[in-house]
Amino acid sequence: MAEDTYRALLWTIGRVESAADLDHAGRARVLDHMRACGWKPAAKPDRKPVKPRAAHAAQVAKVEALCAAMKLPLAYALGIASRQTRRDVQSLAWLKWDELRAVIAALMVHQRTHHPETVERRTVEWGSIE
Repeated sequence: MAEDTYRALLWTIGRVESAADLDHAGRARVLDHMRACGWKPAAKPDRKPVKPRAAHAAQVAKVEALCAAMKLPLAYALGIASRQTRRDVQSLAWLKWDELRAVIAALMVHQRTHHPETVERRTVEWGSIE
């Protein structure tokens, strides 16, 4: 539709010069008129589904191992992820690398605080310098 035709339609039906000036009732009248003239809204393009990140399998395995070592359900880690990202997380595979890293860090803090017996102690042996 040409710009001048569109502006004339807005003035004739809604008594405004810009669609931004339409109120709810005016918008409804303009859309009803356009539908009566055969206008159909453009279809939204199909979006490809997002695939889980297989590259983060090691981090996901680490989260699962930490939960298993502390005898926590995986839902505990999902809850941490949901709180940190402020969205509903259903699977760890959908998280970004830095989000997974943050979940691992939170689990490690929880482990040191509440389950110190499960923390693997690593000692460094110093050799004598000769």
